[in-house]
Amino acid sequence: YYMMQWGYFNAGILTPVGFNLFLRTTEMTSILTFQVSFNADLSVAHIVLPLTKVGRRRSTVESVTLRDHLLVRLLAKAIAQVSPGGLVLQMSTSQYRKLSGQAAKAAGLPSLFKPYGLRRGGATRHFQSTSNMALTMEMGRWQHIATTRTYVNQALLDITTIRHFGKEELHSTANFCSNMLVTQARLYARKG
Repeated sequence: YYMMQWGYFNAGILTPVGFNLFLRTTEMTSILTFQVSFNADLSVAHIVLPLTKVGRRRSTVESVTLRDHLLVRLLAKAIAQVSPGGLVLQMSTSQYRKLSGQAAKAAGLPSLFKPYGLRRGGATRHFQSTSNMALTMEMGRWQHIATTRTYVNQALLDITTIRHFGKEELHSTANFCSNMLVTQARLYARKG
């Protein structure tokens, strides 16, 4: 929400995309326009990722699929604002990290919230809603279930040990930001 309010529409869209797809920060910030394709009714986006850690090890190309209809439409709108072949984010990874920190601070979140937490947080939320560690591993593109368990269990532990925020305050802030993002997204969708 804050990123969009400050004029960084693409960063404001790629942030929840990264969360939903468990993207590493550099994967999210390195996506080029031609690496994203959409189905005809803009309900699904397929993203071929920049060369990833696992992709280099396996000599393969990795990809992810976004199925959240609102985010798919907003991602299409974000890409339409970028010249062909350009970075969807329209800023460097270090600039995004700085912007993300400013947005977290504006939302009243503790300084421990970093962009890489989108990957862990998305995976943790997915596991909490599905109770399926194997599916979470597949979506996160981890090679071993033990690695996935480490990520998810550490994030669950972190959630319970956050001292700066009470549970109700954290929940309230998350709901506020989520509602503001949806409101902002609907406004952008109406504009074109």
